[in-house]
Amino acid sequence: MDARQSAAANRPAIAAALREIAARLRLAGNNRFRARAYEDGANAVEALSDGALGEHLAAGTLTSVDGIGPALAHVVAEIATKGRSELLERLRAETPPALLEISHVPGISRARARKLSEALGIANLQQILGCGLFILHGDPAGAGEPFRAAVEQTARNQAFAHPGGPVRVVLGTTDDVAALRGAAALVLSQALHIAF
Repeated sequence: MDARQSAAANRPAIAAALREIAARLRLAGNNRFRARAYEDGANAVEALSDGALGEHLAAGTLTSVDGIGPALAHVVAEIATKGRSELLERLRAETPPALLEISHVPGISRARARKLSEALGIANLQQILGCGLFILHGDPAGAGEPFRAAVEQTARNQAFAHPGGPVRVVLGTTDDVAALRGAAALVLSQALHIAF
């Protein structure tokens, strides 16, 4: 697959990676203008057709596109040709995934997200909304009660104590709508002005 075909196949992934870089730069407290440049770059990549992106990559002319400077052009080319970005990998290694997820909740600042993650051991948004409740879905749920009990014991041994009580692990069913429950909890917390 040449650079043009690779770019066409990966244009959405390239834009998503640039947006993730922007979000992680903001979360790390980096220069907000640098973060904004990556967001603008994602918009510029999305605005290009697959063919145009491939042509710019093949010709080395990405910097002629509004919103894409030399550093950003390098990252776009790296993602298009290698399927990854060293910058994004470094940022992912520096920042736990929970921080990025938690920081998207309205009213939770970078500092508060960091405190939730580090001091309380919050691993993701579901832990805030479901305080110590984990739902096994799919193949893990199909493994049954012995597996659920083993996962629950491991989680209890590794989790920090919190006011919600001990960690619980339950088996999801095919009609279980855990994601909807989490979304409903988020909506309710905003409607009721419950701060985390």
